[in-house]
Amino acid sequence: MPRAPRFSPSSEQLRASVFARLAHKIRAIGRPVVPLHIGDTCLAPPDSGRFERATQGLPPEVYRYGHPYGADALIEAVVARVKTLNGLDWATRDCVQISNGATQAIDAFMRCILAPGDEVLLCAPFWPLIRGIVRANGGVPVEVPLYDAARDGPPARLVDRLEAALTPRATCLYFNTPNNPEGTVLTRSQIEALGAFAARHDLWILSDEAYEAFAYARPHVSIASLPGLAARTATAYTASKTFAMAGARVGWLVASPEVTDVVRRVSNHTVYNVAAPMQRAVFGALTDGDAWLAGARERYERSAALVVERLRARFSPPEGGVFVFLDLREPLCERPIWAFLDACLEAGVSLAPGEPFGEAYGQWARLCFTAVPEPELAEAIDTLNGVLARL
Repeated sequence: MPRAPRFSPSSEQLRASVFARLAHKIRAIGRPVVPLHIGDTCLAPPDSGRFERATQGLPPEVYRYGHPYGADALIEAVVARVKTLNGLDWATRDCVQISNGATQAIDAFMRCILAPGDEVLLCAPFWPLIRGIVRANGGVPVEVPLYDAARDGPPARLVDRLEAALTPRATCLYFNTPNNPEGTVLTRSQIEALGAFAARHDLWILSDEAYEAFAYARPHVSIASLPGLAARTATAYTASKTFAMAGARVGWLVASPEVTDVVRRVSNHTVYNVAAPMQRAVFGALTDGDAWLAGARERYERSAALVVERLRARFSPPEGGVFVFLDLREPLCERPIWAFLDACLEAGVSLAPGEPFGEAYGQWARLCFTAVPEPELAEAIDTLNGVLARL
């Protein structure tokens, strides 16, 4: 008998099937559905012809293998960006690995630090893929509901929850700010408290900053910019969210040279190099996309305000990011979430079920308010209000 794969199918395949089930139901509807379940944007990226130019008239070298660390120009642009915008004044070329989206960067880091049975504290609710990435690399995800405490409590309350979940097998702390799916932007004092907790227990820190460009309530703070934390922190960024380039699959990991050196070895033996034309396109966005980004942030804030004003459901107003997370426990009572999601689909709107964002969120649903233009979003909210009224 062959050995069973290390990746556990029993739980993770069930979680993956939640989204597969939703996609199947959307196809079965047979008519247009407003896609508020997917974390994407209706905006074209900066200079929407960039992709076309990136694949036309290219020099012959783009059809050869690229450098496994990333294109020189893109690495330099990343270094300049994280120094200026994220306060990582210690960053050099040796601190950057260009990756196939933030997903591959996060996976590469987990491959570097996890031994079988090591635990990763996941601040919940969380980006759904992180749980599977931890398990796929032999680790054990430990879910710690945290962001509700961040909204209405002092930093010590966050630390208390983490301390209660801590065991001797804990190896890493993962958190995401601005948060997907809940929309919290952690304050500097809260991030300082998380950093002190990690240092006290000698934990690695994985900071997922995919939505760093979209902090509305307060400035975004990168934990690796705080004193004494750079050496234990890896930070993941992505052009997917910042510049509406999800299909380009370009992200970057920034960490100390010692950590990045190991991450580079992993990347070299898995993806080797990121597609050269896509790196060229993202380089252009990094170097001349600031005006586009300012406009996108303003538009996203308007969409967030529209949801807060019109949607008659229980949720925390988004402080950043592109989502709201609907707490449907009271209207659903003991009914499963699909009683609501199916009714939404029949009415022509799709939302993401909450369970993939953490086991405590089985009766929650995520709504992405940037997936469609504002007039269509307003109509979809009215539709959702009608469904909620009938629960």
